[in-house]
Amino acid sequence: MELIRNFGPAYHSSLSPDGRRLLRERQSKAYIHDVASGEEIGVIPTGSNGSCAALLADGSLLADRSHSSTRRVFDVADGSVRWKGRPKGKLYRSHEKDLVLAVDGTTLLEPIKLASGTTRIDLVDGLTGEVAMFERPSSRILDLRPAIGEDRLLLLEELASREHLLSWFDPRTGESETIPIDLSQLPHGPARALWDPHARAVIIAGLWDHVVHTGTGRQIDDLSSTPALSPDGHLLAAGGNEGRIRILDAHTFEVRDEFPAEGLVHNPTFTPDGKELLITAENRAHLYRLDAV
Repeated sequence: MELIRNFGPAYHSSLSPDGRRLLRERQSKAYIHDVASGEEIGVIPTGSNGSCAALLADGSLLADRSHSSTRRVFDVADGSVRWKGRPKGKLYRSHEKDLVLAVDGTTLLEPIKLASGTTRIDLVDGLTGEVAMFERPSSRILDLRPAIGEDRLLLLEELASREHLLSWFDPRTGESETIPIDLSQLPHGPARALWDPHARAVIIAGLWDHVVHTGTGRQIDDLSSTPALSPDGHLLAAGGNEGRIRILDAHTFEVRDEFPAEGLVHNPTFTPDGKELLITAENRAHLYRLDAV
């Protein structure tokens, strides 16, 4: 492992879909950097420490969601607001803090819980602000994100019966197809689903970052962060409770490499080529070059 660059203070950091720009959030501002040079190329006041943000496509646009669930997209070049709006319908809770993008790098995936007790999936066009809405019968949407090698989205829901349901969700039609995987051992509460394209199975990271592979049955529960899956689906990256970064085999959970971090690790992210890893540790954004593992 080799530290390439420390990008400075951050309570959250992420990459643009093409991997060329980096976003770090701190003190109500979003700082955008060129990954190759480390140069700061833009600062956008978001006005809220509770907001969450993500760079779209090539990093020329910044999407943001505030405490009040207001959606905004900024032009990174001059900080101007391209569009803004709030979700339609009576709702009382947005799903999760981080913004998740579809494979196209511009569509925002927003699971919403409605006051009626059911849920809705909002697909927000980051370029125009147009929204496609699909209501769901579930009581809670736990996760919704792209899957390696698929043009559909991986959808993990909790039903009113407290049972879990895993499906493929087609963003073009709103139709879903149940994935026949036993989730009876999955604990209740927040969870993230990662698709293992080689085993045709799902890696579930549940409460307290307890991780289980539904194909192999392997489990691990001493992580300090939700794991990230490498672009080729072979590796997981996560923080260990002892303040180290772990690179794990995604199928066996065997440790392939590990190295010390400056405190607890948050939101690890692989670059699109899988050769580098972005982490946030001790409120700073760090980019590492990975050894061949």
